[in-house]
Amino acid sequence: MRAAGSIRQYGSLISKVPVERSLFVWSVLNATFVLHLLGYLVVLSVIALLGIDLQWVAIPHLILVLATLYLFGLGLSLLLAGCQVFIRDLEQLLPILFTLWFFLTPIIYAPQLLPESVRGYLYLNPITWWVEEVRAGLLGGQWAPDATLLGLGLLSTLMLVVGAWVFQRTSPFFEDFL
Repeated sequence: MRAAGSIRQYGSLISKVPVERSLFVWSVLNATFVLHLLGYLVVLSVIALLGIDLQWVAIPHLILVLATLYLFGLGLSLLLAGCQVFIRDLEQLLPILFTLWFFLTPIIYAPQLLPESVRGYLYLNPITWWVEEVRAGLLGGQWAPDATLLGLGLLSTLMLVVGAWVFQRTSPFFEDFL
């Protein structure tokens, strides 16, 4: 969400300094990703201290899963940052949509807690697949990449290509709308 507003946030620099505009999106996304990664490590440490058996052998698999999630986030950030310059209402709409998206993702609850009739719809949310891969690794001991990870890689690549294309097409017009 922060990366989506990065172009408008640094609008005064864009009109005065000749710099690659995607760097603003990258910098905000990288800072947020590193901060959340550190928080993730703290949560994993607390879970381990509570006595829950984590499968540390899955760390390489987890790194691949997080790398695909990063690429997905970068593509989504570029797409939304390019659009938010022209569609100013996205600034008010995105917090609502991302909050709804968070609660529709099984991060703080397991999908098995939902009724069987609703559980299938949960997998229409792409982030559900990432959360399930992390759970499969850390709790289930899955250490080898599988078809799901390949699908997540393809989805991430597609989002990155679409996001970069939209950003590249819209960036020449940023100064006119900022």
